[in-house]
Amino acid sequence: MLVKKWCIALAFLTFSNFLKAQLPTKSIEVGLHAGTLIYQGDISNSFVGSTNRLTPAFGLHISKPINNQLAWRVQIFKGTVADDDALYSNPAYKQLRNFSFKTRITDVAAMLVWKPFGEQLDNMYYQKKIIPYAFAGVGFSKVAIARSYANTDPSVFVGKDDLQRDIDQTLPKVLPIIPLGVGVKYKFATNWALHAEGLYRFTDTDYLDGFSYAANPNAKDNYYSATIGISYTFLSNKYKCPSVR
Repeated sequence: MLVKKWCIALAFLTFSNFLKAQLPTKSIEVGLHAGTLIYQGDISNSFVGSTNRLTPAFGLHISKPINNQLAWRVQIFKGTVADDDALYSNPAYKQLRNFSFKTRITDVAAMLVWKPFGEQLDNMYYQKKIIPYAFAGVGFSKVAIARSYANTDPSVFVGKDDLQRDIDQTLPKVLPIIPLGVGVKYKFATNWALHAEGLYRFTDTDYLDGFSYAANPNAKDNYYSATIGISYTFLSNKYKCPSVR
């Protein structure tokens, strides 16, 4: 419920400000990203998350500055998270439980970007080369969850209805998310830059992997991306030359 409340409270403000804000510069940044999505949840066997079944993921962002420290950013990202109990020999019960899943994700988010040391937007001769930043906002994920328990040893759940409760549960198709991330930008030309980013998505579900009661119903499932990318900034010339008569 916390994620939903945040999304409802902030979504309108974020999107409307992105569209309506009166900005001191007309520049717009467009970027492409490539990397992977990493799942953290009930089937994961590490605090870092599941890294055994990583697949490529891709994203696109559009960013518009408010001033030299703040910017609005809209992003779409597409990838897949997956894991399989059969890949783990420890703890031993995973070989018996033998759950697996694969979830395709497309998420959209509107975020506020903060550059603590600023970024020169107008004067190419004084632009900083390396620009760290943090960003956060609200969004939603469209998910397609495919789970499997076909190889589960029935003895694991003797006398329990946990698995049946999960089977009877309608799996979500759209999830509210709160994205929170950090990045660094390297400007190698006036309009071009390279990016390295990590973006964590907090969700409001324990069914990103298709299981809850039969795994760990006390914790939500989340995921994050690790990416590199490239961006191009479209700059408008505010300083017009005088006309010659």
